[in-house]
Amino acid sequence: FDTEVVVNGPDVPPTVTWGTSPQDVAPVTGLVPDPAAEADPQRRAAMERALNYMGLSANDPISGIPVDKVFIGSCTNARIEDMRAAAAVASGGKVADGVYAMVVPGSGLVKAQAEEEGLHTILMEAGFDWREPGCSMCLAMNPDKLLPGERCASTSNRNFEGRQGTGGRTHLMSPAMAALAAIQGTLADIRDATVAELPTPPTAGAFTAGLTFTPAAAATKEQSATAGASEGMAKFTKLRSIAAPLDIMNVDTDMIIPKQFLKTIKRTGLGVSAFYELRYTPDGNENPDFVLNQEPYRTSKILVAGDNFGCGSSREHAPWAIQDFGIQCVISTSFADIFYNNCFKNGMLPIKLPKDEVAALMDDARKGLEIEINLEENKIVREGGEEISFEVNEFRKHCLINGLDDIGLTMQQDDLISQFEARRAELMPWL
Repeated sequence: FDTEVVVNGPDVPPTVTWGTSPQDVAPVTGLVPDPAAEADPQRRAAMERALNYMGLSANDPISGIPVDKVFIGSCTNARIEDMRAAAAVASGGKVADGVYAMVVPGSGLVKAQAEEEGLHTILMEAGFDWREPGCSMCLAMNPDKLLPGERCASTSNRNFEGRQGTGGRTHLMSPAMAALAAIQGTLADIRDATVAELPTPPTAGAFTAGLTFTPAAAATKEQSATAGASEGMAKFTKLRSIAAPLDIMNVDTDMIIPKQFLKTIKRTGLGVSAFYELRYTPDGNENPDFVLNQEPYRTSKILVAGDNFGCGSSREHAPWAIQDFGIQCVISTSFADIFYNNCFKNGMLPIKLPKDEVAALMDDARKGLEIEINLEENKIVREGGEEISFEVNEFRKHCLINGLDDIGLTMQQDDLISQFEARRAELMPWL
């Protein structure tokens, strides 16, 4: 190595989130950051929005923030090691008055092993609710959700607005830190707590040796589907529209289309729910302050947005919802990779531009000016005639211009596929 860096683990304070993005972190020994100290105006606005949502003020101490609920779970942070860490903190203690704490093992195997080790008994005696494996409060797809204004210490990996329930406030942290928050009723430093020494756990092999695994049934041969043409997607060549300004950084996929609308596998019908928690008030009426509820943006086909658009969970429903609303092009300085790729696969054009050019188009959008997207020439034409060039992968451009989705691309090889299937049937009739 050119350089060796030695870090003394006990000197590193545990971190928790204070805002509405996983990047909004601070040491538990620190203070809520002050947006006024942020030089980037867009980031400063995002911090102000986050603090307002979280009910916090700049320079509030992180330690001592009270919690209403504690969620120890999720597919990433409810492993057997996490169950042990939580039980070690909970051992001999009691969940604080007024706090509801639940533990949701990450899988059936984790639950079985935790019960084999007696961890569930330790947790239940301390007042934790021992639950069946599942998503639970991670994304509030069932009754396990926060009420507006409730604050939760959570071991999940998302803390976006409304992620654990409309108006719910999420602080992400480790299982040990979450267990301590349940016992003390506030965010606290695990290094100051008394942590029990649990019996040495068995090896994974010792536990799985007693399990019986039933092999999957032999797959049955299915008849080959008759080759047919794909409906494909609409061709994208030019687009002219008044652009809608959405000057918010880190617009995540929960914000674009909340979890309760993800049960469908159809691409249509999601537009009415796009940006649901921004577009509608709690009583279901339109929020007049949201840009897409205002004229002339109700019918915009172009959206100009803040940095890092489409971050968060990798749901394809996000571009489906935006497209069903009527938006065909999103312009930003940056996109989350999965959202970016999903746009092209669904006939939408995401355009990356430098910050100053996005700012100019954002200003045009606020003025209600039309802009034109010319994909064939890789340029954006502003109302005054000024042109802004953009880059796009040539293959993706080809697919958009010709209306080719993945099925359409495959069906271009229909003759070769038919030849292959005929040859395979001749050489390998047993398949």
